[in-house]
Amino acid sequence: MRYSTPAATPSRPGRNLHAVDDDRYDVRDSRSVRTPWVWRGFLLMSLVAAGIAIVLAGNGAATFAALWGVIAAGWFGISMWLWRMHSQMLRGEHH
Repeated sequence: MRYSTPAATPSRPGRNLHAVDDDRYDVRDSRSVRTPWVWRGFLLMSLVAAGIAIVLAGNGAATFAALWGVIAAGWFGISMWLWRMHSQMLRGEHH
């Protein structure tokens, strides 16, 4: 079997990317972005995790406090990313 172009050969599957359908899943279409409650929930969880980190640091458990601080920072980052996506959706800057 012969192929007419090198882009269509099985040994180079990524060469013909312009033929990929643009009907892919986009996180901006998810319910997590469309509703304001998901980013608010992550914000609340990050505040609770920050409180746990403060309590642990006050009780001398510095390692656990640092780990809960990392968790709080991660949840806060997710919250702000979802908030930004939600704000762009509301302004009509979706795509």
